[in-house]
Amino acid sequence: MRKADGLIMAGGKGSRFGSGEKPLAQIKGRPIIDYVVAAMMQARLVRWIYVAVSPHTPNTARHLEKAWRGSVRLIHTPGAGYIEDLRRTAATLHSPAILVCPADMPLLRGDLLDFVVESFFETGKPSLVVVVPLWLITRLGLESPFTMKVDEEEVAPSGVNVVNGIELASRETLEESYLKVDVEAFAVNVNTVNHLKVAERLLSPTKRSIPLEGHRPMRKFMKS
Repeated sequence: MRKADGLIMAGGKGSRFGSGEKPLAQIKGRPIIDYVVAAMMQARLVRWIYVAVSPHTPNTARHLEKAWRGSVRLIHTPGAGYIEDLRRTAATLHSPAILVCPADMPLLRGDLLDFVVESFFETGKPSLVVVVPLWLITRLGLESPFTMKVDEEEVAPSGVNVVNGIELASRETLEESYLKVDVEAFAVNVNTVNHLKVAERLLSPTKRSIPLEGHRPMRKFMKS
């Protein structure tokens, strides 16, 4: 059974969110990042769990060392930006499959992440980008700062990706495949206080998104 290493990106400034470190913002009395770590731990196809922290998130690092000692491994990055920190981390891990998740997606679950990892290995490409239809983001009362068209449909990157870390560390661009899913868990990134309220509402037991039954990778491959 092929597996990926899990990587949670938790070193950003979180400037859109406001005061405090965004990964530690509370939903139902629990830090956002704890939901993401728990989802990674539930995933059968995640081997090791790493969290990239930076000088912007010292309290997040301390929380992880205390709450998840032995379950996650911290990687300290300079906080130079998402892409730069990701490339540095990929070079450190030297892994052929890295499941990358932002620290601000509290609706993720283990079975959803397993589906993404399986799809990555099915495509055979060095990068899989999970995208969600723009209509789903709008329906939830959210917005996306970036959209694109794939197979003639307007979509937005969810922030969840799987990459060949060896190639990412050594090449400027990777050939991408796209996995389109209309599941709420991939549509909610907590970037503002309003997003926090949406996530809290959707975390209600009666509102959890359904499993990804029937969804398959999009058969359109593009170069980034």
